[in-house]
Amino acid sequence: MVEDGLLMAGRTAIENDGRKRRTRGLVRALRRVSAALVLGAALVGTALVGGALAQETSAGGEVATGWSDSDVAPVRLIAGADGPMAGGALPLALEFDLAETWKVYWRSPGDAGYPPELTDQGSENLASIALEWPAPKRFSIFGLESFGYGGKAVLPLTVRIDDPDKPVTVRQKVSYLTCSDICVPFEAELALTLDGTGEPTEHTQAIGKALGKVPVPAGLFGATVESAFAPAPSTGSADTAPAITVAVAGLPLAGADVIVEGPLGVAFSKPEIRPTAQGFAARMDVQGDTGLVAADTALTVTVLSPEGAIEQSVTAGGAGTGTEESVPWLSMIGFALLGGLILNLMPCVLPVLSLKLMKVIGFGGRELREIRAGFLASSAGILSFMLALAGGLIALKSAGAVVGWGIQFQEPLLLGFMVVVLSLFAANLLGFFEFALPQKVSDGALKATGGQGLVAQYGQGAFAALLATPCSAPFVGTAVSFALGRGALEIVVIFAALGVGLAAPFLLVAAVPALAQRLPRPGPWMVKLRWVLAFALVATAVWLLSIVWVQAGVMTAVALGIGAALLLGLLALRGQVGQRRVAGVWAGAALTALVTLSLPAWVGQATPVETPAPASDALWADFDPALIQSRVKAGEVVLVDVTADWCLTCKVNKRLVLDAEAITALIGGDGVTAVRADWTNPDDRISRYLASFGRYGIPFNAVYGPAAPDGIALPELLTVEAVLDAVEQARGG
Repeated sequence: MVEDGLLMAGRTAIENDGRKRRTRGLVRALRRVSAALVLGAALVGTALVGGALAQETSAGGEVATGWSDSDVAPVRLIAGADGPMAGGALPLALEFDLAETWKVYWRSPGDAGYPPELTDQGSENLASIALEWPAPKRFSIFGLESFGYGGKAVLPLTVRIDDPDKPVTVRQKVSYLTCSDICVPFEAELALTLDGTGEPTEHTQAIGKALGKVPVPAGLFGATVESAFAPAPSTGSADTAPAITVAVAGLPLAGADVIVEGPLGVAFSKPEIRPTAQGFAARMDVQGDTGLVAADTALTVTVLSPEGAIEQSVTAGGAGTGTEESVPWLSMIGFALLGGLILNLMPCVLPVLSLKLMKVIGFGGRELREIRAGFLASSAGILSFMLALAGGLIALKSAGAVVGWGIQFQEPLLLGFMVVVLSLFAANLLGFFEFALPQKVSDGALKATGGQGLVAQYGQGAFAALLATPCSAPFVGTAVSFALGRGALEIVVIFAALGVGLAAPFLLVAAVPALAQRLPRPGPWMVKLRWVLAFALVATAVWLLSIVWVQAGVMTAVALGIGAALLLGLLALRGQVGQRRVAGVWAGAALTALVTLSLPAWVGQATPVETPAPASDALWADFDPALIQSRVKAGEVVLVDVTADWCLTCKVNKRLVLDAEAITALIGGDGVTAVRADWTNPDDRISRYLASFGRYGIPFNAVYGPAAPDGIALPELLTVEAVLDAVEQARGG
């Protein structure tokens, strides 16, 4: 009887106030003894304050109202500009100054409470106003879960102005509930006139910071959310209660929380979170009217993380639906094999053509056994590098790092190593030295394998695979994304298949060595060819130095270039000195190579030199997930290009497609925004963004619009037609 009486009293008080409150959680909470005690205290508090109102109006030229009349939860209206800004923007917010232990509620309060609400009181030159909701904090008490804010809480307002050239007067009544040991409802009438020129105020930073905490669509932040629903068994036992399982990829487990919003009358328990190969999974019991949650029920999932907050609309699955999709092993292995084969034709692999070509020509006229052994050694080098790369990615992923295809090219130390190795290969082609093992080792290798220089062939294969990794060929992105989105076994198998595909031309010659045997025997004609191919390797080294220039600054790049040139000079000098001085030349070359390899670490990170950007680059804005979201909300189309200086395929796409007249004219017109994400250096935002599409390599392009808010992913090799078609589709055409 007491509980029913409290329930009736609570409903009557809410109806008499005439407020449009969300009572779902409050009614449910009253059905529990602990919640009934809290509500009793709340009714006492309500009687004490008796509907006290506070009305504060700013004087002309001020950018904030006075605080409302409350000792525990005063509120005021603040402005981030002293008047309408260019384009009609006007940053406003409600600012609460909550006493210790007191809170106000989020848009979905949880098991009890209701969020702040606005009622217009005759504003002038104001078309609309609505609250935005920064990521809330979870409050757990007596088994009840609620969401809200404490301390200094800033809730941004989305404002639309009728005439940007006229002053704006905002008059709003704010109705809100604040709770601690008791709950007290308040109302405050706030009015603010802004007639300045749109200059920033002392509140601009606070409003901007609060906007940065508003959850963004998962795809823009670089994460993915999936849900599964299992209906309650007929027994209805507590340990088999209905539950929602949410799987999240692209965000760390530490400090994460998950909030699910469903139909009115349904709530969800505090999540039990466990790590997964992709990120983490959260399981929540369904409470309240569980019959309202069935297959195809629309849910809103908000994931809170120290790195940011995301939200995504999902659809509950049917009985037995899990978060792990079936694994198309055979298809993905086939994609990896085909992608590795195609990788031989991609722009990134062209610099290592000299290594492959010299290998084929060098076997002209040799015995079949030698040819087979040499090509198998190179294939083994390719496969070994791919397996080593897989192992490194597994280790990084296990440590919680963001992984991706080609990320090793973001490390200046590795680029310095590659510059030194390319210099050695070029010196070898120029005849400055010949690679030879000590006699005993060489004799043992020849006796065991019947081949010549197999260690060198193995090393060439591994280095060719290393230079191939900045590229993403058709099918490579699909296979790599499948692997990196799962566990260690998948990564090893897929990367092994990529290695086999990349080594396929070598394996073909090893299977049919007569193909190489029929080539002309080495002779004087090869000298000119070696010079041409050596120049190609030097050009590749210069290209790598240009990447170091961007990543670590001009001093590091110049120092590396001088070290590589000095190394070539010493090796060239080796043939010009007497036998007694050869050892000294070798020692100097070894020391130069060692110093050059360590230069990126010694010089450190410097400020890169600013180079003039092409005119077309002025059309592209810097990557910002919030910018993409705001432009799409405004009805615009957004074209995103993820690129890097070390990605040659990206540069080909840019030169042939993105800089084409049809695309630049489109970007320069109305309603299309172009955003470029530069992944030359490590950037977790870009890594998470790629992961949101299940991609872990570049090039990557996507198009957003009113008809495609989650984005349309484009193929790795772009065409003008593909971009234009995606733009029309995103517009809704």
